[in-house]
Amino acid sequence: MNAFIKNCLKIAGISILLGLFLILISFSMDNTIFSNWENFNIPFGNNNYHSGRWSNSDKEDRDDWDKNDWSNKEAEEDKNELISDNTESKGTEGNTGIRSSGNTNNLRDVKSLALDISYGTVSIKEGEHFDIQVDNIGSNDYYSTVNEGVWKIGDNRDDNRSEFSIFGVEISDSVNHPFRAANIELTIPEDFVFENLDIILNAGTIKAERLSSKNADIDVGAGSLHIEELSASEKSSYSIDTGQLVIENISAQDANINCGVGNLTAAGVINGDSLVTCGIGNVSLAINGNENDYNYNVDCGIGTVIINDNSYSGVNSKHKTNNNAKNSFDLDCGIGKIALEIQK
Repeated sequence: MNAFIKNCLKIAGISILLGLFLILISFSMDNTIFSNWENFNIPFGNNNYHSGRWSNSDKEDRDDWDKNDWSNKEAEEDKNELISDNTESKGTEGNTGIRSSGNTNNLRDVKSLALDISYGTVSIKEGEHFDIQVDNIGSNDYYSTVNEGVWKIGDNRDDNRSEFSIFGVEISDSVNHPFRAANIELTIPEDFVFENLDIILNAGTIKAERLSSKNADIDVGAGSLHIEELSASEKSSYSIDTGQLVIENISAQDANINCGVGNLTAAGVINGDSLVTCGIGNVSLAINGNENDYNYNVDCGIGTVIINDNSYSGVNSKHKTNNNAKNSFDLDCGIGKIALEIQK
């Protein structure tokens, strides 16, 4: 009888959460995306293509058109202007290997890094000095500045659009998209330690060889972030919506991990008081050490929390383990799964 009641409660809990999820989506949706369908403009390459449904004003303009309004002379002038515009745009939009500011002296003052990517591909490697190479976008489509020691890098998004977010995925009511993603290559001096490391990845891919900082704040929306080696000596936070975060070798203190629907995988050392929150996604941590080196506080909804050989699941399952240790893990799981493996 108890097993039957538990199964019923699980089904009821899943149904309630699914209903709330659908309600949130329905309130987020509106008809603004359809109101712009008459002006469907796609810039593709160096040309603009217009499409959409006909409106009354379009029909009136078509009826008023007279073939005599377009002379051969005017057509030839328009052709020459188009060729000139395309030539100029190729010189600005197709730049390859663009330096951040043309002045490497500014990059000598870098103490922190703030990277904000809406979509594109970013690779971060070690080298002799700071450097940035940008490909596939024009100089006006990205920014790279150093202000008070903070190196800010990102691609310029259209801030005039009305957007809403579902699990970190930004949906715009405008259909005017550039269809071009940046290719950015960053070089960080070998063994350099940032004061603060801030990474925001909405959609795209970031691959980094090694990143070291005192404080780290990493936010992944719908993209994929892969770091071979990450060190955060003081404090760090990691937020994943629908995307993926992989850290092959981590060394962190007082980590705050929040995983929505996506996946986080990390291996290495995490000390101090750490919090792991998981909604519907999956968190997998392989920590170097002994199980008795940590205290554990488990709060599980209808998901699953696994600590080495111990598994906790069920409706509103709670568990505490006090080993009088100086390190602790606070594990809060909703519907997803948290797997914590601590071994030498």
